[in-house]
Amino acid sequence: MDDTGALKGNPVWFRLYNPGSVGFSAITMTEDGKTIFAASQGGNIYRIKVPSVWDSTYHYDDTITNMPPKIGNVAGPYTYPYLSSITTTLIGSYSGRFVTDLSCDATGDVLLVTLGNYGNNSMIYKSTDAVTAATPSFTDITSNLPKMPVYSSLCLYGSASKFMIGTELGIWGTENGGSTWTELNMMNTDPSKWHPRVATYEIIEKNEFANADVAGGGYRGTIVYTGTHGRGTFRSTSLAQYFPTGTANVDDHTDKIQLYPNPSTDNVNIAYDAKESSRVNIKVYSLTGALVYTDNREVNAGNNVMKVNVSQLTPGGYVVYMTVGDRKASASFIKR
Repeated sequence: MDDTGALKGNPVWFRLYNPGSVGFSAITMTEDGKTIFAASQGGNIYRIKVPSVWDSTYHYDDTITNMPPKIGNVAGPYTYPYLSSITTTLIGSYSGRFVTDLSCDATGDVLLVTLGNYGNNSMIYKSTDAVTAATPSFTDITSNLPKMPVYSSLCLYGSASKFMIGTELGIWGTENGGSTWTELNMMNTDPSKWHPRVATYEIIEKNEFANADVAGGGYRGTIVYTGTHGRGTFRSTSLAQYFPTGTANVDDHTDKIQLYPNPSTDNVNIAYDAKESSRVNIKVYSLTGALVYTDNREVNAGNNVMKVNVSQLTPGGYVVYMTVGDRKASASFIKR
């Protein structure tokens, strides 16, 4: 479908692949829109590569113009320019399994395939060459997950190694490409801050949550939404920054910090140029949203360097958030 027509309220659809009576259960595509992955209910994974037709030289209007006219009430043969340039390849098959979801990183080479059906040991597979290889390979990354259906997946902000998944037992995440998984459900006594350990059928990511409160504040960054069976929908802003006014005034509430050395092994230094002496709050989150460090520090006007011991952290990616009054700052680092 060409989204220009859709945004105008007049969606125009173009067939990319017609496998006959096969039903499809999942679809995703690369950021550039040139590669589409589709999964059938019978367990097949297809890669559909399309030419760069949606550019300045080839608009949806031209496509409609080039469509064959109806002959009476019967449409002409279904074709349009470049249709023959679309290539479809069967790149994976999980016979007898129901593919519940597909997701890919920014490049599309990292492709996640999640599977349903009880009574199986393998529930999620990963390819690292889904776009570039003629015959991509897939690896089972179920690892330490309980043997349960996995319903939805997410490559956090297009990451090739940081994933969240929705499962029969809620939300799980990994920071190492699926070598190990961590349960991310939060069973707090405060129901406004928890995620139940129930079947989670959908997980999506957005980069902005405007007007989050009556003051007009909002979040920017990674905002994760989930849909569960019988317990409602949930939102996490742990990986996003809060701004106390509308996003149009974000710069008025943003500071800058620098982290070094990066990557870090034992300590990471936070360099901050303070406008005045004040008290700052520092939080460090893993890329799956777990708070791993928090502290309050005093800073003086001018250049400050604050050392944080990260030697006990698991190797992987982390985000440092610093709050000074109504001003925010963030930066990321790698722990080796």
